[in-house]
Amino acid sequence: MSRNRARTISCSKCGKSFDVLVWDSINVDTYPEQRERIKNGSFNRYLCPDCGYSMIVQYKCLYNDMSNSKQVFVFPNNFEENLEVANRYFTLLEKEELKVVASIAANCIFRAVHDFSELREKVNMWDSGFDDAAMEIYKAMARTWIEAKEKPVSRAFFSCEDGNNEIEVLFEDGTAGAVDFVPELYRDIMEKYGSELKEATEDRIFNVIDFNFATDFMSRILFDKDQAISDFGEDIHNDR
Repeated sequence: MSRNRARTISCSKCGKSFDVLVWDSINVDTYPEQRERIKNGSFNRYLCPDCGYSMIVQYKCLYNDMSNSKQVFVFPNNFEENLEVANRYFTLLEKEELKVVASIAANCIFRAVHDFSELREKVNMWDSGFDDAAMEIYKAMARTWIEAKEKPVSRAFFSCEDGNNEIEVLFEDGTAGAVDFVPELYRDIMEKYGSELKEATEDRIFNVIDFNFATDFMSRILFDKDQAISDFGEDIHNDR
C-alpha cells in the first residue's frame, strides 16, 4: 500500500512556503521509480520554486518492498516512542483474527531507521546483495581501523556510487574520507557469524541494525576485535 499527500514546507534559505508531495508509505513494487529516487538521495529532496534552493526534508514514512519481503520505518522524530508503537502493532498480528496477515509477515525483514539517509543505505546494501547486519559489523571494523590510523569518526556508511563499493566516513572534525570495500572480509564475516547474526535479527520486530547493534553483537560473542582490525588493515593495504 502507498499513501502520499501534499504538505506545506518553508524554504530554509529564503523562508518562502510551498507545497510538496510526501509519502506516508511507499510500495516500491508499485512505484519502482521511487526506489531509484531513494537510492540516489532525491526522494526527500525538494527545490524551492522561489529561490531555487535544494533542501532535504525528513518525515515519518514506511518503506515497503513486498517482492523482496522488506519493510523499513523511517522515524526522524520521537524514535523510541514510534519504534515501540510499531512493535506493539506487530504483536497484534499474532492474534487469531490476524493470522493471515501474520503469515505473510512471518518471512519479512523489518527495520527501523532514523532518517532517509539510513534508508538509502539499507536499500543500496540489499540491492547490492549484502546482508545489512553483516555489513554493520564490517563498518564497525572499518571505523575502528580508520580511527586507529587517522582520527575520530562520527559516522561510517556504505556507498555504491557508480558501482564502486566503499565505506565512506565523516570525521568528528567535519572532514570526510573513504576506504575500498574488501569482499573477502565481508564473506569471512558471513561465514563466521552469519548464523548468529540471523538469530539476533529473526525476532520479527522492527530491528534497529546500526553501529550500536554491531558493537553490542561483537561484545556478546567475544569478537576478537584486535585480530579483526589487524586483518582488516592488511586487506585494505593489499587491496589498494
